[in-house]
Amino acid sequence: MAGAISYAFYVFHLPSINFVHFLFEKYERTHAHLYGANFIVSFMLCLVLSLLSYRLMEMPLARMKHKIIPRLLKSPGRPVAGVEVPVPVHANTGR
Repeated sequence: MAGAISYAFYVFHLPSINFVHFLFEKYERTHAHLYGANFIVSFMLCLVLSLLSYRLMEMPLARMKHKIIPRLLKSPGRPVAGVEVPVPVHANTGR
């Protein structure tokens, strides 16, 4: 599971830190012990956001991929984005 949420954890870690810092900003100046709480809350928020991202976005998209990609590859006359179709060379004419 750790590999599945690692990218989302990377994406959400900085916004989580900034959000929690914003929440605790006025208390950090007078209460030095909140630095540890700041870290724990940031970590937990990032973990929750990563798990939600995996469950609500990545899993459904991964399931849809197996349905959509074969349809795109099977449909005749529709070019697939990023795939260059070679032009056949005729043996008689050389073109």
